[in-house]
Amino acid sequence: RYQWMCLMLASAAMILSLTRMGMFWFRDGTWEGTTLRMESCLLADLPVILSGPMGLLALGTHTGSRMLCKCHNLMLQGVDEAGFLDLWMRQSYLDVFLAMALWAAAVAS
Repeated sequence: RYQWMCLMLASAAMILSLTRMGMFWFRDGTWEGTTLRMESCLLADLPVILSGPMGLLALGTHTGSRMLCKCHNLMLQGVDEAGFLDLWMRQSYLDVFLAMALWAAAVAS
């Protein structure tokens, strides 16, 4: 479930970015009532936009990548042995909330 959620989130961000770039390059200069600027639609941004979903697909997240799960389990085992798991989980929830809030603000702007 988690792997699919990451893949869907990265794909949604990619689609929104590509839509914005497409609207600029095809001379539809407005999107949600705002005017697009040249620096927000550079072709140099394409590798960054495409690398998230493509990297997740290359890892096999859509098929439940065993290697990714093994790495995750190895990390969790060390964290649990150190007695750091509860603190790490609480901090992770805070980090995810803040990242989602920043992402939502960036998409809304």
